[in-house]
Amino acid sequence: MRRRILMSAGLAVPLAALGRAGMASAAQRRALPEVIDLPPGSQPEGIVVGPGPMFYVGSLADGTIYRGDLRTGRVR
Repeated sequence: MRRRILMSAGLAVPLAALGRAGMASAAQRRALPEVIDLPPGSQPEGIVVGPGPMFYVGSLADGTIYRGDLRTGRVR
């Protein structure tokens, strides 16, 4: 089963800030992903948002730190 990061109220404030900063049009804000998938087997724990649209989440499974983009949903 793939682990997922759900866009929660905790991420709503940074996303709203993106819109106020003029980084996203109204159409782009509507197109933001609601769910961001992490690689299979990851056990996400802790999340940090910033700077900009970037977020970071650690994995309890092997200590990997994933970096993702809140606008595109891409994770590395």
